[in-house]
Amino acid sequence: MPEKSISEHGLLVGLRRGDYQAFNALFDNHGKSVLNFLIHIGAKSDEADEGVQEVFTRLWEKRETVRTDVNIRPFLLAIARNWWINESKRARRRTASDSEVGDLPETGDGPAENAEKRDLGIAVKAAIDRLPLDLREPLIQSRYHGLSYREIAQVLGVSHRTVEERVAQAYDKLRRELARLSNAGKR
Repeated sequence: MPEKSISEHGLLVGLRRGDYQAFNALFDNHGKSVLNFLIHIGAKSDEADEGVQEVFTRLWEKRETVRTDVNIRPFLLAIARNWWINESKRARRRTASDSEVGDLPETGDGPAENAEKRDLGIAVKAAIDRLPLDLREPLIQSRYHGLSYREIAQVLGVSHRTVEERVAQAYDKLRRELARLSNAGKR
């Protein structure tokens, strides 16, 4: 078993026993991932901060039932997803943050190339934001959070095959949308 898994297993065992240091280590290891996930599915920065607090509060409250033999990340993202869905229903909002997903790093290219890449990043982010949530979530979890389709299936409570289909549909919609925008820009 890899060292990281042993370490995580030990932290989960500690968490189950009520060890604050283990809890804090889990927060340090996964808090930013939960924050970025919430931002990518539509939370504004301050909402995402609140969501992270809620996720880890719920983890602490459920610590005695947490399984120690699995990767905790999909469990945390499932809590985050459910929190955001409930929060969105209450507040009737689904506005995505203007940063994160579409940002492309500037390279040594000239200003025109960097501006073109920035515009492309903005167009990609806008196209992702327009995807239906059931397609956007697995795409973001796979592409930006590095989750496997099996982990995504666990987070979403769907089959591995459903995740594959949704990601394929998301990429297909993005390709069509970006092609449409590209053709419109050539006119």
